[in-house]
Amino acid sequence: MGEQRRLTLAVTGAGGTRMARYVLSALVRDERVGHVDLLVSEAGRTLIAHEFGGSQADDPVERLLGERHDKVAAYDPEDLTAPMVSGSYPTWGMVVVPCALGVVGRIAQGQANTLLERAADVCLKERRELVLCDARRPSTSSTCATWRRSPRPAPSCTR
Repeated sequence: MGEQRRLTLAVTGAGGTRMARYVLSALVRDERVGHVDLLVSEAGRTLIAHEFGGSQADDPVERLLGERHDKVAAYDPEDLTAPMVSGSYPTWGMVVVPCALGVVGRIAQGQANTLLERAADVCLKERRELVLCDARRPSTSSTCATWRRSPRPAPSCTR
């Protein structure tokens, strides 16, 4: 087996936390992934608590996986000193699932007010993989306009 990768998984409150649960479970099982940094926005924490029970203050790893896992580290969404905000932090890239449209817009505009947005900005700056997953289908014309302004437009919104 080759070198294990470090990956950042971010969850927003876009209404697809079951997808986030599936992706996190798959990353934990994948032998190619050595570590997952989990970033969950405040809205994401609220939605996880609503969809899976518990409170917003609960550990998101336990809520999504049903237990703690040594392969996953969760970070406070407002902690701008977390390691993934540095370009020298060794990570393969970042997946945001689900990605709220407001987050897409802020990333496209280069705003970095939260840990999630800053980590995405660093991925773009360092030319690392950044995957933004929209949970909503079908897309409206305004949604597609926002995606077209994103760093890498969604295939369903390109002309």
